[in-house]
Amino acid sequence: MRVCKIAPFLDFVGLAQRIDLVLLVLGVAFIVGIGVTGTWVDRGLRVLTLLSLAVFAMAALALGMASSSPNIVLLSVAIWVLTFGGAPTLLQKAIADTAGDGADVAQSILVTNFILAVAGGGTAAHGRYDSRCFSKNILLGSYSYPPNGPRR
Repeated sequence: MRVCKIAPFLDFVGLAQRIDLVLLVLGVAFIVGIGVTGTWVDRGLRVLTLLSLAVFAMAALALGMASSSPNIVLLSVAIWVLTFGGAPTLLQKAIADTAGDGADVAQSILVTNFILAVAGGGTAAHGRYDSRCFSKNILLGSYSYPPNGPRR
């Protein structure tokens, strides 16, 4: 049974037995990314945003090209999540500065789109790695809450 969406990739690169280590690296890098971004966001929003995007792209490229080395995979995952962890802060600061009086509406739209993007990515990954469940649950709309339908 797969415990997370990164498991198939870890299978591919030979780190299937170290999901715990990869998830630890993900969590620590995410927290560090939020902290670094929070420290620097007011001092250089544009530079930090562009640097974050460039480093994110390089980490993604490294994950795609050098996936045969577990050390490079771990480093790339850490860098990828480090930059991704600060992305919401950077985007919210930029949109709040730009929107002026309409900042509340702009923030709502940004957060909604960010959540939809993450949910869409998770749904697409779920369908990619578990197509039977995806077609049954998403396409036919058979998700229910509570899991067995309403109680009577």
